[in-house]
Amino acid sequence: MWGTIAGAGLSAIGSIVGGAMASDEAEENAARMRKLFAKRKQDNQNWYDKNYNEDPTQRADAQRILQITEDNIRKRNKAAAGRAAMMGGGDEQTAREKEANNQMYANAVGQIAAQNEQRKQAIDAQYRARKDALEDAEMGMEDALSRSRQQQIGSSIQGIIGAGSAIAGLFDSTGKKVPVGANS
Repeated sequence: MWGTIAGAGLSAIGSIVGGAMASDEAEENAARMRKLFAKRKQDNQNWYDKNYNEDPTQRADAQRILQITEDNIRKRNKAAAGRAAMMGGGDEQTAREKEANNQMYANAVGQIAAQNEQRKQAIDAQYRARKDALEDAEMGMEDALSRSRQQQIGSSIQGIIGAGSAIAGLFDSTGKKVPVGANS
């Protein structure tokens, strides 16, 4: 009988200790996951800040457009200077040519600005999608941790109930010890 009581007691203690150890391990894993989520959120924020606020005229594609435009303007200026020298064009013709060149450059910058707005919208949408996905995954992890804790508590309680039942089975309804082999 004392062996059964001792075994039931050890079973109850084992359930409690096992539950506590599993809970500690789950908490450590959750802490690691929380750090990972925080890092990923910060990485996403850094990516957004860098890309969203970048000067659109300094991007390689914009620099190429501006360089081509400037090359075309130089060619047009050279051609206009040649025509003016041969035909004796006046200041009025040169002024119109410069105005057209300035308009060409302004159009190129306007095109870059328009493309930049579309790029910013795409960056914002991608940032929000990543942020939402990270938050959903984090909530899922917290839900799973909560369910795991509930299961561990339930397992510990079941172990304690089982140990209590084993001990209770050693006594009859009046509280007297049941002789060994009487329950069989």
